[in-house]
Amino acid sequence: MTTTPTTSHWGAFRVRTAPGGAVTVEPHPADPSPSPLLGGVPGALHHPTRIARPAVRAGWLEHGPGPSSRRGAEPFVEVEWEHALDLVAAELDRVRNEFGHQAVFGGSYGWASAGRFHHAQSQLHRFLAQFGGYTGSRNSYSLGTSLVLLPHVVGDAEAVLRASSSWPTITRHTRLIVAFGGIPAKNVHVTPGGVTRHGTPATSPRSPPPGSTSPWSARCATTCPTVRRPTGTPSRPAPTPP
Repeated sequence: MTTTPTTSHWGAFRVRTAPGGAVTVEPHPADPSPSPLLGGVPGALHHPTRIARPAVRAGWLEHGPGPSSRRGAEPFVEVEWEHALDLVAAELDRVRNEFGHQAVFGGSYGWASAGRFHHAQSQLHRFLAQFGGYTGSRNSYSLGTSLVLLPHVVGDAEAVLRASSSWPTITRHTRLIVAFGGIPAKNVHVTPGGVTRHGTPATSPRSPPPGSTSPWSARCATTCPTVRRPTGTPSRPAPTPP
Protein backbone atom coordinates (compact mmCIF):
# COMPACT_ATOMS: atom_id res chain seq x y z
CA MET A 1 0.00 0.00 0.00
CA THR A 2 1.31 3.43 -0.94
CA THR A 3 0.60 6.68 0.91
CA THR A 4 0.64 10.09 -0.76
CA PRO A 5 0.20 13.42 1.05
CA THR A 6 -1.81 16.07 -0.79
CA THR A 7 -4.23 18.91 -0.16
CA SER A 8 -7.56 20.23 -1.37
CA HIS A 9 -9.99 23.05 -0.70
CA TRP A 10 -11.40 20.80 2.04
CA GLY A 11 -8.06 20.45 3.82
CA ALA A 12 -4.87 18.40 3.77
CA PHE A 13 -5.08 14.62 3.72
CA ARG A 14 -3.27 11.43 2.87
CA VAL A 15 -4.23 9.09 0.05
CA ARG A 16 -3.74 5.37 0.60
CA THR A 17 -3.75 3.15 -2.48
CA ALA A 18 -4.07 -0.60 -2.06
CA PRO A 19 -2.38 -3.04 -4.49
CA GLY A 20 -5.73 -3.69 -6.17
CA GLY A 21 -6.28 0.01 -6.79
CA ALA A 22 -8.73 0.75 -3.97
CA VAL A 23 -8.29 4.27 -2.64
CA THR A 24 -8.97 5.59 0.86
CA VAL A 25 -8.23 8.99 2.38
CA GLU A 26 -7.13 9.96 5.87
CA PRO A 27 -7.29 13.55 7.18
CA HIS A 28 -4.04 15.22 8.15
CA PRO A 29 -3.16 14.08 11.70
CA ALA A 30 -2.72 17.70 12.83
CA ASP A 31 -6.25 18.71 11.79
CA PRO A 32 -8.44 18.95 14.93
CA SER A 33 -11.67 19.13 12.95
CA PRO A 34 -11.24 17.64 9.45
CA SER A 35 -13.92 18.32 6.89
CA PRO A 36 -16.39 15.49 6.24
CA LEU A 37 -16.19 16.47 2.57
CA LEU A 38 -12.95 14.49 2.33
CA GLY A 39 -15.06 11.36 2.49
CA GLY A 40 -16.29 12.04 -1.04
CA VAL A 41 -12.84 12.06 -2.62
CA PRO A 42 -12.50 8.31 -3.35
CA GLY A 43 -15.93 8.10 -4.98
CA ALA A 44 -15.22 11.13 -7.18
CA LEU A 45 -12.26 9.44 -8.89
CA HIS A 46 -14.39 7.26 -11.16
CA HIS A 47 -17.82 8.81 -10.77
CA PRO A 48 -19.85 8.83 -14.01
CA THR A 49 -20.30 12.62 -13.80
CA ARG A 50 -16.55 13.26 -13.87
CA ILE A 51 -15.24 14.75 -17.12
CA ALA A 52 -12.55 12.33 -18.25
CA ARG A 53 -11.42 13.92 -21.54
CA PRO A 54 -12.13 16.94 -23.80
CA ALA A 55 -15.62 17.12 -25.29
CA VAL A 56 -17.13 19.40 -27.94
CA ARG A 57 -20.78 20.22 -28.53
CA ALA A 58 -21.98 18.07 -31.42
CA GLY A 59 -23.38 20.94 -33.49
CA TRP A 60 -20.25 23.05 -33.10
CA LEU A 61 -18.07 20.07 -33.99
CA GLU A 62 -20.08 19.45 -37.17
CA HIS A 63 -20.92 22.98 -38.32
CA GLY A 64 -18.43 25.24 -36.56
CA PRO A 65 -19.20 28.43 -34.59
CA GLY A 66 -22.44 30.35 -34.90
CA PRO A 67 -25.94 30.52 -33.44
CA SER A 68 -27.90 27.30 -33.12
CA SER A 69 -31.32 26.42 -31.76
CA ARG A 70 -29.87 23.08 -30.66
CA ARG A 71 -27.51 24.66 -28.15
CA GLY A 72 -28.22 23.27 -24.71
CA ALA A 73 -30.12 20.30 -26.10
CA GLU A 74 -27.52 18.36 -28.06
CA PRO A 75 -24.83 16.03 -26.71
CA PHE A 76 -21.13 16.63 -26.29
CA VAL A 77 -18.71 14.46 -28.26
CA GLU A 78 -15.43 13.35 -26.71
CA VAL A 79 -12.31 14.08 -28.80
CA GLU A 80 -8.58 13.49 -28.44
CA TRP A 81 -6.48 16.16 -26.74
CA GLU A 82 -4.61 16.99 -29.94
CA HIS A 83 -7.87 17.61 -31.79
CA ALA A 84 -9.24 19.72 -28.94
CA LEU A 85 -6.12 21.88 -28.84
CA ASP A 86 -6.29 22.43 -32.60
CA LEU A 87 -9.93 23.51 -32.34
CA VAL A 88 -9.25 25.97 -29.53
CA ALA A 89 -6.20 27.44 -31.26
CA ALA A 90 -8.09 27.93 -34.53
CA GLU A 91 -11.07 29.56 -32.79
CA LEU A 92 -8.91 31.95 -30.77
CA ASP A 93 -7.09 32.95 -33.93
CA ARG A 94 -10.38 33.49 -35.78
CA VAL A 95 -11.87 35.69 -33.07
CA ARG A 96 -8.67 37.73 -32.73
CA ASN A 97 -8.42 38.33 -36.47
CA GLU A 98 -12.10 39.20 -36.94
CA PHE A 99 -12.89 41.14 -33.76
CA GLY A 100 -9.63 41.87 -31.92
CA HIS A 101 -8.32 40.82 -28.54
CA GLN A 102 -11.10 42.66 -26.72
CA ALA A 103 -13.55 40.02 -28.00
CA VAL A 104 -11.76 37.27 -26.05
CA PHE A 105 -13.11 37.04 -22.50
CA GLY A 106 -10.74 35.58 -19.91
CA GLY A 107 -13.34 33.94 -17.71
CA SER A 108 -13.23 30.39 -16.35
CA TYR A 109 -13.75 31.70 -12.82
CA GLY A 110 -13.36 28.79 -10.51
CA TRP A 111 -11.18 27.35 -7.78
CA ALA A 112 -10.02 24.23 -9.62
CA SER A 113 -7.33 22.40 -7.65
CA ALA A 114 -5.71 23.64 -4.45
CA GLY A 115 -2.74 25.96 -4.70
CA ARG A 116 -2.09 29.11 -6.66
CA PHE A 117 -0.44 27.37 -9.61
CA HIS A 118 -3.49 25.18 -10.23
CA HIS A 119 -5.93 28.12 -10.08
CA ALA A 120 -7.83 27.86 -13.37
CA GLN A 121 -8.40 31.59 -13.90
CA SER A 122 -4.77 32.49 -13.16
CA GLN A 123 -3.53 29.96 -15.68
CA LEU A 124 -6.02 31.14 -18.29
CA HIS A 125 -5.04 34.79 -17.80
CA ARG A 126 -1.35 33.96 -18.14
CA PHE A 127 -2.04 32.07 -21.35
CA LEU A 128 -4.23 34.78 -22.88
CA ALA A 129 -1.72 37.47 -21.93
CA GLN A 130 0.89 35.57 -23.95
CA PHE A 131 -1.72 35.32 -26.70
CA GLY A 132 -1.71 39.13 -26.92
CA GLY A 133 -4.45 40.30 -24.56
CA TYR A 134 -8.05 39.73 -23.53
CA THR A 135 -11.04 41.24 -21.74
CA GLY A 136 -11.01 40.41 -18.03
CA SER A 137 -13.19 41.09 -15.02
CA ARG A 138 -12.65 42.79 -11.69
CA ASN A 139 -13.42 41.85 -8.10
CA SER A 140 -15.13 38.57 -7.21
CA TYR A 141 -18.57 37.13 -7.76
CA SER A 142 -18.08 35.14 -4.56
CA LEU A 143 -18.03 38.31 -2.48
CA GLY A 144 -20.60 40.14 -4.59
CA THR A 145 -20.65 43.91 -4.17
CA SER A 146 -18.78 43.82 -0.84
CA LEU A 147 -15.38 44.57 -2.38
CA VAL A 148 -16.86 47.70 -3.94
CA LEU A 149 -19.09 48.74 -1.04
CA LEU A 150 -16.95 48.04 2.04
CA PRO A 151 -14.17 50.56 1.26
CA HIS A 152 -16.82 53.30 1.41
CA VAL A 153 -18.08 52.01 4.78
CA VAL A 154 -14.98 50.87 6.71
CA GLY A 155 -12.20 52.30 4.56
CA ASP A 156 -10.65 48.96 3.64
CA ALA A 157 -12.45 45.76 2.68
CA GLU A 158 -9.47 43.69 3.88
CA ALA A 159 -10.09 44.92 7.43
CA VAL A 160 -13.35 42.98 7.39
CA LEU A 161 -12.37 40.07 5.17
CA ARG A 162 -8.92 39.28 6.64
CA ALA A 163 -8.85 40.79 10.13
CA SER A 164 -12.19 39.96 11.70
CA SER A 165 -12.51 38.99 15.37
CA SER A 166 -11.63 35.42 16.28
CA TRP A 167 -14.14 33.06 17.87
CA PRO A 168 -12.33 33.03 21.25
CA THR A 169 -12.55 36.85 21.28
CA ILE A 170 -16.22 36.76 20.34
CA THR A 171 -16.94 34.16 23.01
CA ARG A 172 -15.29 36.17 25.76
CA HIS A 173 -16.58 39.65 24.95
CA THR A 174 -19.87 39.42 23.04
CA ARG A 175 -23.29 39.81 24.65
CA LEU A 176 -25.43 39.52 21.52
CA ILE A 177 -24.80 38.00 18.11
CA VAL A 178 -27.13 38.72 15.21
CA ALA A 179 -26.60 36.29 12.35
CA PHE A 180 -28.30 36.58 8.99
CA GLY A 181 -28.56 33.03 7.67
CA GLY A 182 -27.14 31.45 10.80
CA ILE A 183 -23.55 30.34 11.42
CA PRO A 184 -23.32 26.89 9.81
CA ALA A 185 -20.12 25.03 10.64
CA LYS A 186 -20.01 23.60 7.12
CA ASN A 187 -19.03 27.04 5.76
CA VAL A 188 -15.54 26.74 7.23
CA HIS A 189 -14.92 23.31 5.73
CA VAL A 190 -14.06 24.90 2.39
CA THR A 191 -11.11 27.29 2.09
CA PRO A 192 -9.37 28.44 -1.12
CA GLY A 193 -6.22 26.35 -1.36
CA GLY A 194 -7.13 24.35 1.73
CA VAL A 195 -5.84 24.52 5.31
CA THR A 196 -4.05 21.96 7.46
CA ARG A 197 -5.88 22.82 10.67
CA HIS A 198 -9.61 23.57 10.74
CA GLY A 199 -9.72 25.51 13.99
CA THR A 200 -13.06 27.30 13.78
CA PRO A 201 -15.38 24.36 14.71
CA ALA A 202 -13.25 23.65 17.78
CA THR A 203 -13.13 27.26 18.99
CA SER A 204 -16.53 28.62 17.97
CA PRO A 205 -18.93 29.03 20.90
CA ARG A 206 -21.12 26.03 21.74
CA SER A 207 -23.09 28.01 24.31
CA PRO A 208 -24.12 31.66 24.74
CA PRO A 209 -21.22 33.98 25.63
CA PRO A 210 -20.54 34.32 29.36
CA GLY A 211 -22.56 37.14 30.89
CA SER A 212 -24.93 37.22 27.95
CA THR A 213 -28.26 38.80 28.87
CA SER A 214 -29.90 38.46 25.48
CA PRO A 215 -30.63 35.38 23.39
CA TRP A 216 -28.84 35.00 20.11
CA SER A 217 -30.89 36.00 17.10
CA ALA A 218 -30.64 34.34 13.72
CA ARG A 219 -32.50 34.13 10.47
CA CYS A 220 -31.93 30.36 10.47
CA ALA A 221 -31.93 29.44 14.13
CA THR A 222 -31.04 25.79 13.52
CA THR A 223 -27.61 26.65 12.06
CA CYS A 224 -26.22 28.57 15.05
CA PRO A 225 -23.53 26.63 16.96
CA THR A 226 -25.15 26.91 20.38
CA VAL A 227 -26.39 24.54 23.03
CA ARG A 228 -29.31 26.74 23.97
CA ARG A 229 -31.62 27.25 21.03
CA PRO A 230 -31.29 30.80 19.73
CA THR A 231 -34.18 33.09 18.90
CA GLY A 232 -35.28 32.81 15.30
CA THR A 233 -36.60 35.93 13.63
CA PRO A 234 -38.40 35.08 10.36
CA SER A 235 -38.08 37.57 7.54
CA ARG A 236 -41.19 39.46 6.48
CA PRO A 237 -40.95 40.55 2.84
CA ALA A 238 -42.55 43.87 2.01
CA PRO A 239 -45.97 43.58 0.32
CA THR A 240 -46.00 43.75 -3.45
CA PRO A 241 -47.10 47.23 -4.57
CA PRO A 242 -50.32 47.36 -6.56
